[in-house]
Amino acid sequence: MPIQKILLAASPLFKNISGEKAEKLVHCLQGKMPVYEQDTILAEPGEAYPFFGLLLAGKMAYEEVDKSGNVRLLARVEIGDVFGEATVATERPMPCRLKAAAGTRVLLLRYDLLMGGCSNQCPEHVQLRKNFTGLLAEKLQLMTRKVHYLTIKSLRARMTAFLLDCKKQFGHNTFTLPYNQTALAVFLGANRSALSRTISQMCRDGLIETAGRSYKILNETALQEQLETIFAENRA
Repeated sequence: MPIQKILLAASPLFKNISGEKAEKLVHCLQGKMPVYEQDTILAEPGEAYPFFGLLLAGKMAYEEVDKSGNVRLLARVEIGDVFGEATVATERPMPCRLKAAAGTRVLLLRYDLLMGGCSNQCPEHVQLRKNFTGLLAEKLQLMTRKVHYLTIKSLRARMTAFLLDCKKQFGHNTFTLPYNQTALAVFLGANRSALSRTISQMCRDGLIETAGRSYKILNETALQEQLETIFAENRA
């Protein structure tokens, strides 16, 4: 099975849609699969970007560029991730730079054709719209959580709150994150080295265990008590 078919089947965008029908939907939405042979800026802040897409291979990132030309990473797009959905859904210009690294392959789809439906009114098209709106809702929840974490001054408390939320989300003390430590640092608004030191210290304190993207909470009670203590100190 070609890699594109595998990714379509695995992507939450095509949840409950068979591989063959997913390919038909791609054709219905006039899908394109460009390959960027060199680093390519797909959109700058303030520019319209009419597509949403799926990263099939390579690397992509959202970046912020200040007036002096300094670039700051805002978020990475991992293989299998959907990108551009918030921009097309709100019909607003791109708020930041969207960049693809050399060798990146993407699937681009037209939002107007997704929401407008097709002449056949097939159930798969309805399912795709449902999946799309579900992904938007998840991203909104994620951004709400991020804003909450960024209000916490201590990086350790920030990481603690994040881990406790993950425990609630996954339903158990062991879970695997969808992004690496670099992406996690960006999400928590932290320096990667500082985050690495914080995680290592929490491991030495017997609070958590970690291996790559996998985490295990060893002492949930202690984590909760530490977080409550920090919040109480901030309110004082």
